[in-house]
Amino acid sequence: MSMEFRYRSARRVSIPVVLALLFANLAPAQASPGDATATGMQVAVSASVASLPVVSLAASLSAATAPGGLGDSAGATGPLPASGIGITTQVTVNGTTASRTLIGSTATADLAGASVTVLGTNVIQAATVIGAANCAVGYAPTASPISTGVSLLGSPIVVDGTPATRVVALTNISSGSGLLNGSLSATVVSIGNTSSSTANATGIHLTMHLTLATALGGVQVLDADIGTVEMGRASCETPSASVPVLSVVAPAHVPSRGGTLVTLTGTGFIPGATSVLVDGVTVAAAGVSVNGTGTSASFLSPVSETTGPVNVSASTVGGNTAALSLDYDAPTIGTLTPASALTNGLVAVTMTGSGFTGATDVVFGGLAGSNLLVLSDSLLTVTSPAHAAGAVSVSVVVPGADATLAAAFTFTDPSPVLSLVVPVHGPASGGTLVTLTGTGFVPGATSVSVDGVTVAAAGVSVNGTGTSASFLSPVSETTGPVNVSATTGGGSTAALSFDYDAPVLGSLTPSSGLIGGSAAVTLTGSGFTGATDVLFGGVSGSDV
Repeated sequence: MSMEFRYRSARRVSIPVVLALLFANLAPAQASPGDATATGMQVAVSASVASLPVVSLAASLSAATAPGGLGDSAGATGPLPASGIGITTQVTVNGTTASRTLIGSTATADLAGASVTVLGTNVIQAATVIGAANCAVGYAPTASPISTGVSLLGSPIVVDGTPATRVVALTNISSGSGLLNGSLSATVVSIGNTSSSTANATGIHLTMHLTLATALGGVQVLDADIGTVEMGRASCETPSASVPVLSVVAPAHVPSRGGTLVTLTGTGFIPGATSVLVDGVTVAAAGVSVNGTGTSASFLSPVSETTGPVNVSASTVGGNTAALSLDYDAPTIGTLTPASALTNGLVAVTMTGSGFTGATDVVFGGLAGSNLLVLSDSLLTVTSPAHAAGAVSVSVVVPGADATLAAAFTFTDPSPVLSLVVPVHGPASGGTLVTLTGTGFVPGATSVSVDGVTVAAAGVSVNGTGTSASFLSPVSETTGPVNVSATTGGGSTAALSFDYDAPVLGSLTPSSGLIGGSAAVTLTGSGFTGATDVLFGGVSGSDV
């Protein structure tokens, strides 16, 4: 049986035209936001001579399309051969997946091997072909085409974004009426196209051009592009960002020091693109962890000097949520044991309360304690400072709001102790510098009692260690031993003795004189200091 060929004049297609046709087929097929598709191998090849097919195959191997709602889909895996007239293909699929979520759409086609044979010629063979497209809400879409171990018409080649072409001669191609000779031209390129909302990745895009002529006479019967084979194709379109909704804040209470893990429950949260506003303080997206479904966003609460309820809201590219409430709890002081100390301080105090974690100081009436040890959020120990006598407020200093309890701790002067009085006696005329030795004397707050006469604190000099108090003895009309004691805010000492010495008259020279008087008389004795007069038989002398 003979076959009649319809001959036509030869037609050459220029390279610019080939490239225009090639890239025209690469636009993403998605028509609506959130769409995603993945295909292991797409074959559309056809060529005829005299209305009789020479090469023909249309096949889609391992295709996946994201559901119209939310979810995933997957194509067939494993070895998937296909054959037609004059063409066979083989692809081994690791996986083709396409997914759609509230926060993005993705597609991946992963091939472990692929080959195409046309008219008995191995056109292309690849060890690995991958196309991956990612369209996440709030981010620029990405497209990643990958291929390794590729040979084109028997020659190794690196497939990238620049088209590469190889040509091979064909002989003795069998047809219905005879043998044909010609050539096969193959062009490969990888595609990674993105726009503001779409991504299209094709690991290998193959186009072929076939020229055939009769073996007898060399009459050209075909000169045409015969189609394309795409390997590892993935495409996606970014879903429209929905306005996020906040429904629950947990926990509802956090300490003002911050650092508590807070979880927001709702919808429309976007991983890496959700920020949180807490009482006007922004927690940046880098500090917010969002789950894969966009229904949960977790962050660490910031420090707050405000206590009580504050507003919390979340923001994405889709908008802002309505605010819900989060309560910041101030730390509290419950008890102090003991609740008092001497003014010299250095007493270990145990405090109970709440919110102590992170405490940096405990302040007693404006003075910081020492040796702070936070044992738990509700228990700490601290050493009290030295402080003037009196009841003082106590504050626990933590990041955020401090805990303060008014009149929570009392400083008292130590009870003074008197052990020695030096000197042990002095003239009744007073003015003797007397030093008391002991403990617990308080500078500026120690008075002395001498035989019931008070020497006020302003007249008593106390050393820095409180072990010595000095004063001038008051005048006394009493002679002999009298009681001496010291008094501070901590109490009064037991009394010791101090002797007041009366003045003593020893001798007079001369011891006699004329009745007319006016004789100079010298007196010896003791205690004369401060004398104001000398009486002779009740009559005052002169010139004392």
